[in-house]
Amino acid sequence: MALADITADVRRIIQDEPMSDSISTAPSPASSGTTISFGTATLWKQQDVADIPAVSEQILLTSADDTNPFIIVRAHNDTTAGSITTSHRALKNPTYGTNQIEEAIERVVSRLWPRIWALSTATVTPGNPQTTYLYDPGTTFEGSVDLVQASAATITDILYHHYGVDYKDVFNVPTGTLASGKGIRVRRWRRVDADATLTYRSKITSATTEVALQQLIALGAAEELLEARAAELTAKEDRKEGEVQDILRAARFHGDRFDRAVSSWRGHLRNRDYGKRRFVR
Repeated sequence: MALADITADVRRIIQDEPMSDSISTAPSPASSGTTISFGTATLWKQQDVADIPAVSEQILLTSADDTNPFIIVRAHNDTTAGSITTSHRALKNPTYGTNQIEEAIERVVSRLWPRIWALSTATVTPGNPQTTYLYDPGTTFEGSVDLVQASAATITDILYHHYGVDYKDVFNVPTGTLASGKGIRVRRWRRVDADATLTYRSKITSATTEVALQQLIALGAAEELLEARAAELTAKEDRKEGEVQDILRAARFHGDRFDRAVSSWRGHLRNRDYGKRRFVR
């Protein structure tokens, strides 16, 4: 649920927290039905847009005000029809659609690499060094931090304690050799009787990012959305110049917070990498 959590953080930051209502009767079929009933029909008017965060879909209400069930147009504003149920809630006329916020989040997550990374692990089982020296940790591998073998009695730090081990990260390997096309090369193991745990850097994703990073990502997405909103208002003939300037000031403010947070996290991650290595030595 990390993406939903970050989306909620973005809404708070950009102060877009519209009224919310329950769904008393969902469309049938759930992904293509064209009527819906809300818990409080009097909240809704003709031409209102209901945003369903759980499925990132917007629907347009086309029937008369305050009337359950409402006739609706699915997949409004270039969203994709989802499977709407009575367990979902609807946001009334949000300034920023859930899909719009999610797309901004994904762009921020994508451009954070390689400045920000996650730590992941994989198990490596030593093979016969005469026939096996390439090992595939998976498609998320982006560089080693530690390679440790442990048994009930001893711990052997392959990378940072026993020097002289022929070890190397490898990339652009033919997929016929390693399915992921990248991995590690170990030509000589200190031991062959225990699996090794590889700790490695991987790209963060909105679905798996740790909680402490969510606010940083939300700040970056907020900056993007506010700048886009300012550009949209600027293009309108009836724009209010003061409103545009207020939005741009908010964008710069959150952008500065984002840049400072990224710098702080870079230092934190480098220390965490070093701490991981020191722990097993």
